[in-house]
Amino acid sequence: MSGTDESERMLAATTGWSGEDYRGRLVLDAGVGAGRFAEIASNKGAEVVGVDLSQAIDAAYENIGSRPNVHLVQADIFAMPFRDGTFDMAYSVGCYTTRRIPPPPSPAWPLPCARAGRSRSTSTRATGRATASRT
Repeated sequence: MSGTDESERMLAATTGWSGEDYRGRLVLDAGVGAGRFAEIASNKGAEVVGVDLSQAIDAAYENIGSRPNVHLVQADIFAMPFRDGTFDMAYSVGCYTTRRIPPPPSPAWPLPCARAGRSRSTSTRATGRATASRT
């Protein structure tokens, strides 16, 4: 979307996953926002489900909603409408930056939806420093 590789580098640094890790996987983007990281996962061959509670889900739909391997859901990331183990992989990059909500309730978040798979998250707290959780 931006024409640079900054988002791709950020996603790789947060997750530690390579391009091949995404191919053929069902991936959750928790806090999808306008869809910049979901676009990358989609380009790498993942079936992506992006979730966001805010109106940003509408921007994501405009940006990437027509892709056959992208599905967008407006929902609360702390009460998602999916069964445990639904996703192969899950990530959340920076969704705490723009919300006045607490950081993940545990290092395993958002693992409840990817219990059998891998998950990664990062947030920027009031200090402005990024913190990562990997399970």
